[in-house]
Amino acid sequence: MTTAAPLDIEPGMDPDAYYTDIAMRALAHLVPAVLADAPESIRQRFDNALLNVAVNRLVEAEGRIAAATILWRLADVLQDGRLATPHRPADLTGCDDMA
Repeated sequence: MTTAAPLDIEPGMDPDAYYTDIAMRALAHLVPAVLADAPESIRQRFDNALLNVAVNRLVEAEGRIAAATILWRLADVLQDGRLATPHRPADLTGCDDMA
């Protein structure tokens, strides 16, 4: 069995944010291919379904209270117009502010 070499990250980058960014890019590449052959009724509901799957996974991993806190913080980040990047991740679990 072979394993892929770990991807190098620049010094000072947050590894969690970096690898999350890579996972997001992979999903962004895969989702259009999955939806290309899906009927319109599925494509229209896909974003909502994906969000529900993600939230359910978050609740499973973090618990209801922590998941609610993370989602509340995400709402704040979105409302403020802030974007997370590998160099400046949105801290959704801590108590500090990105401002």
